[in-house]
Amino acid sequence: MGFKPSFKASVFIGVVVVLIVWWFIGLYIVTIPGPVITSTGFAKIKPQLARVSFTSRGEFSGVFTNGVGTTIEIKGIYLEDEGYWNISCQAVPDIKLIESGKTFNVRAENCGLGEHGGIYNLKVRVDYELIDAEGDTKTDSGTIRGPFE
Repeated sequence: MGFKPSFKASVFIGVVVVLIVWWFIGLYIVTIPGPVITSTGFAKIKPQLARVSFTSRGEFSGVFTNGVGTTIEIKGIYLEDEGYWNISCQAVPDIKLIESGKTFNVRAENCGLGEHGGIYNLKVRVDYELIDAEGDTKTDSGTIRGPFE
């Protein structure tokens, strides 16, 4: 007489085999999400986090929304890391005059090198003027935190 496993043991072994096969072919049952992009601050000019990217080669791109309530003129956009990385640069918007509620693209290159997957804490400062009140420069700032791509 040979060894005959119980029904429970057979079911357990069958489930383990199926899970191993699924894992092997890439059908993961549990997906662990990676780090997400978050922001703090930004009272009036807000980043659209789903459209923010910062590469380990120091290239930043993002989309921001003018929530000031009137048309503004961008005077400068400055990026600086508040953490471990030596990052500092000036970004350029695709347009200078942005109507209330409209979005604008921001790009920067040569901001400094990071490590793919490493986390940055990027302080973003946007200097702007209200078109209705010439000469009155205002500043909005906040921090974007996320993984280098």
